[in-house]
Amino acid sequence: SNRPRSSTCLHHLDLGDVGTSRDMLIINDNNNNTNTNQLISALQKHDFAFILRSDGTWTYAILAERREKSMRFVVSLKGATKTMTRNRWLD
Repeated sequence: SNRPRSSTCLHHLDLGDVGTSRDMLIINDNNNNTNTNQLISALQKHDFAFILRSDGTWTYAILAERREKSMRFVVSLKGATKTMTRNRWLD
């Protein structure tokens, strides 16, 4: 494929790996979610991101599908997915 690789790819991580402060972009904008919303809005299919899991960890995932009110990420090498609705993006 001639398509460039996603600039969000971290080659030393596999899907499902737990993120560390070395890998993750930490945003501290004093309770102003504008910057965070802009970053989330910029995510496109096949971009990588860290997703907050139900156990409280942030894991490396790839955006598989984006809709107006939800995003579906692949969160493991086995193909497990997590869908996040818009109202949960900033939790």
